[in-house]
Amino acid sequence: MQSVERALELFGAVIRADGAVGITELSATSGLAVGTVHRLLSALAARGYVRQDPQTRRYTVGYTAFIIASRIRRQSGLLTEAEPYLQELVDLTGESANMAILDGDAAMYVAHVASPRTVRMFTEAGNRAPLHASGTGKVLLANLPDLGRESLMVRLSLERHTPRTIVDADALRVELVVVRRAGFALDNGEFEDGVSCIAVPVRDGGGAVVAAVSVSGPASRLTRERAASLLPQIQDVISRLSVSLAARG
Repeated sequence: MQSVERALELFGAVIRADGAVGITELSATSGLAVGTVHRLLSALAARGYVRQDPQTRRYTVGYTAFIIASRIRRQSGLLTEAEPYLQELVDLTGESANMAILDGDAAMYVAHVASPRTVRMFTEAGNRAPLHASGTGKVLLANLPDLGRESLMVRLSLERHTPRTIVDADALRVELVVVRRAGFALDNGEFEDGVSCIAVPVRDGGGAVVAAVSVSGPASRLTRERAASLLPQIQDVISRLSVSLAARG
């Protein structure tokens, strides 16, 4: 843990530096021995977080940091663009609306607008849901390229969360084909008993799925029949979000 903290501290120092910075300067500002600084910078450089100029031997921010920054900017734009559409879904349905992105082997919620009703579903940005047992997760998994989806499938634990959770890999594959063709996924209490949701994909200007949006509520209120009746409205709202994202480039 100490090595991780020191590496992050050095990475931050390189980011804050006015131009390229040398090991001696970083040692002085961090209070770490020159040898320690060199070892940690070598590890960061090997992973692309920093880059050493072969002529001056000084360090600047590496390509990995720029990739991360670009992803943050894209996601920030996605969140800013999505918020009014999530609110529109809440106004239309009376249920909570959520947006999730693929985060490793899970769906991570990045935005949430709560229902105004007393009995409602609530999550927070940063919470994660299993790909095989959530509406957003199934949408994200179903819309991956074939090789990427299979590579991820073999890593999933397919843990049972409720009696309705799909825990058989072949059954999940069949379900994902249905989700991909239909353009939406249902979660009928597969992650939490008594909680239902319907989820649809969010696409960028190139047609790639960049997120999933769900409407969720108590199963007693958000029945399969009601979810089906709400689907055209949900798809209309999210198609307009996708058009808006495409216009932003």
